[in-house]
Amino acid sequence: MLKVKQFWSASVRRHEEGAGDGCGEPGYWAVADGVEGAGGRCLLLLRTHANLFLQLLIALAVPCLFRLDLPIRILLKRSKQAMNLPRTSCPFITGPKIEDPALFVGRAEELRTLAARMSGVQPVSVNVVGGRLSGKSSLLWHFTQTYAQRVPDPARFVVVYINLQQVKPATEAEFYQALAQALRKLPAVEQRMPLRSALARFSGGSREFGDVLDRIAGHGLLPVFCLDEFEKLFDHVEALSKDFYDRLRGLMSTNKMMLIIASRKPLEVCGAEQQLNSAFFNMAQLCELKDFSEEEAEELLLLPSPLAPALDAEERRLARKWSGRQPHLLQLAALCLFDARQAGKDAAWAKKRFEAQRSQVKPDSIWTRPLGLVLRSCRTLLDPLAEDSEKCRKVLFNIVLPLAVLACALLTGKVQPAAALDWLLKKTGLL
Repeated sequence: MLKVKQFWSASVRRHEEGAGDGCGEPGYWAVADGVEGAGGRCLLLLRTHANLFLQLLIALAVPCLFRLDLPIRILLKRSKQAMNLPRTSCPFITGPKIEDPALFVGRAEELRTLAARMSGVQPVSVNVVGGRLSGKSSLLWHFTQTYAQRVPDPARFVVVYINLQQVKPATEAEFYQALAQALRKLPAVEQRMPLRSALARFSGGSREFGDVLDRIAGHGLLPVFCLDEFEKLFDHVEALSKDFYDRLRGLMSTNKMMLIIASRKPLEVCGAEQQLNSAFFNMAQLCELKDFSEEEAEELLLLPSPLAPALDAEERRLARKWSGRQPHLLQLAALCLFDARQAGKDAAWAKKRFEAQRSQVKPDSIWTRPLGLVLRSCRTLLDPLAEDSEKCRKVLFNIVLPLAVLACALLTGKVQPAAALDWLLKKTGLL
């Protein structure tokens, strides 16, 4: 091999000097047949030195003649190694919130709404409403991670995510202590000694927390609290009573903090169910999480990347067919199809597994929203009953009694929800 390299170098040197092997005059190979530069050199070299390249080829090939199986063995070894490489990680997540921003898809309109309410002339609190496993937690967590990319002048905001199911505040003091502790962990607060000291001395209570908010506002910052699993506060209605929510509303009305509250039902409905007649439950703007659009569903099924999706086209078609566009069911269908391929199973195996896990999930039925409207209308009509006995009789026989019959029928399981809803709407005159 060393002799070949020496021969090559000597030959090139002779060409540069314009001597030997029929090269002609010096500089001949700088311009060959009208082709200039490096391209001309390569062309001339191939044309005039076929003998040199033949010798080079023989010199490289001869050592392999004694081990002809070597390239084949290497190829087989590398193929075997490729087969044993770790398989693609599954990008589909069911159950816990999505923590990796690269795996969060969709909800662009909802994210824009949160950013707009946060960066307006004055902050407007938002109530994110969605059924079980609709993606509320993932949305709040993702917004906490990416708000700086969505709002102008992000340095004036401090945004924290708090899962009330994990914190479990049972008293007003514990609730505000949870907010204060979450703020203390933020770099923007840690870097300011007065704020850090004020939060370290905080012992709880709405009035003292209002003083902390004043200090934070003095540094040009607006705290935004993303409160997940808000219904957990209703487990302690005696300690967290109407007065607690009235005082919380008072803090919100100062425009020195903003709340993004995730709940399964609108706050107005929650307050009515818990008999908490506080204006707090009417302050937040409603942001309802619906099913994905076709584009969002396709974006999810193309994870982890549109250039290298985890599912092929047929698997993506099946996932949409099985689940529709409900985010959790879409993730579940994709996960089952991915697992089936990894295990060498067919689509029937994936479908059976999907149906088994789907039965454990009970999303909101299609008739719960209309029924909720009927219940709220009933509540509106019940307010003036004491003043009008005739209206009381009409409400009793046209709304309350049909609702009671409907409830009994649904509980016994002898009536289908859709048929029961049609009967109720006709009975109440809404259809």
